[in-house]
Amino acid sequence: MTSPRSSSGTPERRHRRDAAAAPLRAVAEAIGDAIVVTDAEGRITTWAGRAAELFGRGEEEVLGRSVAILLAERHREAYPRAFTTAGPRPIALDAVRRDGSEFPCELTVALGEADGERFYVGVVRDVTELRTAQERFRSAFEHAAIGMTMTAPEGRYLRVNHAFARMLGRTVEELTGAEMVAVTHPEDHVPDRERIRRLLDGEAESLRFEKRYLRADGSPVWVEVALSLVRDGGGRPLHFLTQAQDITDRRRAAEELRRSNAELAQFAHVASHDLNEPLRNVDGFLHLLRRRAGEQLDDDARRFVDLALDGTTRMRELIDALLRYARAGADDLAAEELALATVAREALAALASAIAERGVRVDVGELPVVEGDRALLRQVLQNLLANAVRFADPGGPRVVVSGREAGGAVEVSVADNGPGVPEGARERVFEMFAREDARGTGLGLAIARRAVERHGGRIWIAEADGGGADVRFTLPARRSSS
Repeated sequence: MTSPRSSSGTPERRHRRDAAAAPLRAVAEAIGDAIVVTDAEGRITTWAGRAAELFGRGEEEVLGRSVAILLAERHREAYPRAFTTAGPRPIALDAVRRDGSEFPCELTVALGEADGERFYVGVVRDVTELRTAQERFRSAFEHAAIGMTMTAPEGRYLRVNHAFARMLGRTVEELTGAEMVAVTHPEDHVPDRERIRRLLDGEAESLRFEKRYLRADGSPVWVEVALSLVRDGGGRPLHFLTQAQDITDRRRAAEELRRSNAELAQFAHVASHDLNEPLRNVDGFLHLLRRRAGEQLDDDARRFVDLALDGTTRMRELIDALLRYARAGADDLAAEELALATVAREALAALASAIAERGVRVDVGELPVVEGDRALLRQVLQNLLANAVRFADPGGPRVVVSGREAGGAVEVSVADNGPGVPEGARERVFEMFAREDARGTGLGLAIARRAVERHGGRIWIAEADGGGADVRFTLPARRSSS
């Protein structure tokens, strides 16, 4: 940094002028700006701070010369007004270096007086990086594929991009200066006000939500919004920044899927009732036949009756499985915080007879806490455990249940030591009525996949260590308490 030297006036006057400008000069030097002091006629009297570095000129080149030499040609006529209009608001100018190259700067001018003579202290800040960042933001804002807006704290659009205007069937000019409430669905006015209050009160730094805007023709458009509040260095609100993505088609598809699932569940319920009723009659009459005429039936006839009874039992199991499959995709999720170990114990209790009959050793490791529907997750674990128990190695049947947290999700494993599932069949076994043998309904894994996917997870089969099948699925981890 070059030590300041002054020109113009007696040494005493220069000393008093420098003393008067000292506080501002000290601040400017501390933050790395250039300081240029001029007399009332605009002649440079002091050259300090980063002035030499910024302009590429030594003080011997500038002292006593007009400050206009520091400005781009197009600004030189206006410099007297710019440099002699004292005030705290910075003025945007293009300055020029000794080599003729220009750079954007902000000039802040303070008026001083010593011995009845006015002088001006200019603080010059190079804003090249700021301008570059602003231009990058402007370009990203204007050309973003999703809608973006800048909104004043009172709710008026300061700026919108073309994607946002297209989404609402309006023009950028029409929306700029318009009130946000004018293009928001009436039912979303109150929630919007509450979100804005939360941001202004500092309860949240950003929010993500869904809302409805109104197109020019009055039709609603569903939008996923990311909203944040931009503040100045003093913490005062400047504007809201909104990113908005049209999700109307996604919402429509989700609603159609929900309606389809509800219709499927209703159909399954009615069908199960209508199918079970005659099935109960058949089962009842077969039992009655065996009880009343059992001694009159020969061995073949009794075998036929037993086969028919087995068929009614299997049919009832299939109807119940179909109903569970429909409900796994149709019922609303009753999500809660669940200790997965407790849910696993409930599933094992339902299978206690089969486990004891086959002498299966079941080891349950530490399982994390998840967010999910207890009934559906119990059904998932029960179906996977039932398969594992059924296919475990008869010579020493073993099933291992374990879980771990990974990347904001929970991964659960149910592994057995049976023959495993051939790699080419690992996707097919999740299809409806897919069976590797004649036992079961062929719906257990299909129900499990449907329930897991309702939770936003996925399910697949890997090869267990040492052979066997390892069925794994993911679930959302417990939400952070913060």
